[in-house]
Amino acid sequence: MQGTNTRKSLFRWLHFFNIILDNLLIQESDADRLRWWSEDELPSLVTRGEWLRPKEWDGTFAWIIPDHPRAPLNIPHAFISFEGVVVHSPQVRELLEAHSYAETIQYLPLPLVEYKTERELGLYYVANLLVVHRCLTEVNVLEGADELIVNREISMPPIFRLQKGKDVTVYSFVIMWQEVMELLVSSQLIDADCFLPVEIIVRPR
Repeated sequence: MQGTNTRKSLFRWLHFFNIILDNLLIQESDADRLRWWSEDELPSLVTRGEWLRPKEWDGTFAWIIPDHPRAPLNIPHAFISFEGVVVHSPQVRELLEAHSYAETIQYLPLPLVEYKTERELGLYYVANLLVVHRCLTEVNVLEGADELIVNREISMPPIFRLQKGKDVTVYSFVIMWQEVMELLVSSQLIDADCFLPVEIIVRPR
């Protein structure tokens, strides 16, 4: 490995699940709220690494759309939406907080609602990752572990986001320490095949 020593064995998270964020407080007559609470804006509130005030999140929930009308609805304990939103079950939140792995995460309540029936499915939490590094310059897919090239030294808390530029849909990864991954797997909350080892290499421009 060239550049810097990561000091930690790292993994990136691969488990994706389809949700659509919505907000009960949106009113057609409230143009200001519509600007901030449009369907496109909601994911960006919790993918840019900024602490949110509770009133900025009040009324937000997620629609769950089954893959097939007759298929069982199996919601994973932790997943990433296709817009980059990280979601944890109460069990995952409790586990990470108990082991002091959530100190750079702001948890925001996220009721889950089935899209077709409007049936409430329970309460999950958005994990608003407060450490987001936008210095990724290159991704090398290798056998055994991907190489993520960054252009500067970065801090590495237990869970953080690493991406290329500001667009969370292009080269954006949720990274965690190996011990965090092993804790989630040993607790049988997440399968081991939801993670891929990575190396972060610093190559200043």
